[in-house]
Amino acid sequence: MRKRFWIAGGAAAGAALSIGASVLIATSAASAGVLPLSVLYAGSAASVADESVYAEMGDGGIDVSSLVEVASDDVGDHLVGLDAAGNVCLITTIRATGLTASSCTDPEVFKETGVPLSIGSRLDSGEFVTSESYLLPDAVVLENSVLVDAGLTAVTPNLLIGDTSGLPSESLNVGTQDGEPFELLLVSDK
Repeated sequence: MRKRFWIAGGAAAGAALSIGASVLIATSAASAGVLPLSVLYAGSAASVADESVYAEMGDGGIDVSSLVEVASDDVGDHLVGLDAAGNVCLITTIRATGLTASSCTDPEVFKETGVPLSIGSRLDSGEFVTSESYLLPDAVVLENSVLVDAGLTAVTPNLLIGDTSGLPSESLNVGTQDGEPFELLLVSDK
């Protein structure tokens, strides 16, 4: 198993991407069956201006026909899709610079850990902006009080956005999955 993340394009003078050190990203082919992520099947297809941005991401490139726009915030746009191997991918583009990054994982690993992604880019003004997001499987029932205390917001039932850099731990129990605690591995530097 190894980590997989990609950064593409953008007019950024400097960029950074981090992924939780303890998150292992599987590279095996996707297992059969429906992924535990209803947003992929709910419509709202993303419009893609430049398909070449996604060609180098994921295992064999992101299938642009699978891309779904999940949310937008003041920093960027968050998409979900599948790569050529069937891995679940979270893709974020920082709108001001066009810098795009992705984090992908095998569907079986996704059921256990979700997909974290943190991306940063320096604006022309010199300001450094970041976006930290977490894609979760459908079965996770979130506890809002925990999210607020952690600096996270559930922008959809499957996507958390926020800044966990002030937290002392590297993980957070954000809710339950099948009656068991769901531990979210955080990507902010600790």
